[in-house]
Amino acid sequence: MFKGRFYNLIPYEIYAHYLLNSNILSYGPEGEGLVLCAPDKGARDFVKEIYKKLGLNKAKFIMLDKERTAERKVEITLHKESEDTFEGLENPSIVLFDDMVRTGSTVVQSCQFLQQLKPERMVFTVSHFYASTEGRERMSHPALGEILTLNTMPTILNRDEQGRLRKKMVVLKIEKFLAQELCKILNVPQRALEKNPYKIDMSSKNPRFQRKIWFSDQLSELS
Repeated sequence: MFKGRFYNLIPYEIYAHYLLNSNILSYGPEGEGLVLCAPDKGARDFVKEIYKKLGLNKAKFIMLDKERTAERKVEITLHKESEDTFEGLENPSIVLFDDMVRTGSTVVQSCQFLQQLKPERMVFTVSHFYASTEGRERMSHPALGEILTLNTMPTILNRDEQGRLRKKMVVLKIEKFLAQELCKILNVPQRALEKNPYKIDMSSKNPRFQRKIWFSDQLSELS
């Protein structure tokens, strides 16, 4: 279908670095109390790769199943092929991953379904935040604690567009990551490679904003 060179860039390392080095999650030294969640079978390989990058042997991996019952209604269950079940999971930190969000119905219902675990923290990580006005309104639901996304959509950094979600939204700016990858593809020399080529954008309304300043300084040192 497409002619020419096309490359699929997936910033696994960026997600993993932020999840490991920020205070967005709470878990033990080997991942005790941490749950990575795929919303469906299609996301399994992506979430598994994140799991490997984190290197936390005692973290859990669960997979959900969704059945669309109407245009904007889905039923969420635990997938029969899920690597782990809910047994023994109490007050975990849960990260639900997806590639894109539009109406928000699936993610909110998934978070509501996961509330039976009484999670200490519930984070939704999405690559492309393409949410409608209806979707942003829906994702203000308290079952969804924090939203971690990339700035692949230009409007994501606009506080007015974020609306009430600014209190729970964290954007990882990946311009440097894209530039570095493009230089590798085109074999263009670079002055220096940054190990963690991303920046953090967070509203002062976010409860973690003050502590984020310390993390930004630490990130510079790690780079």
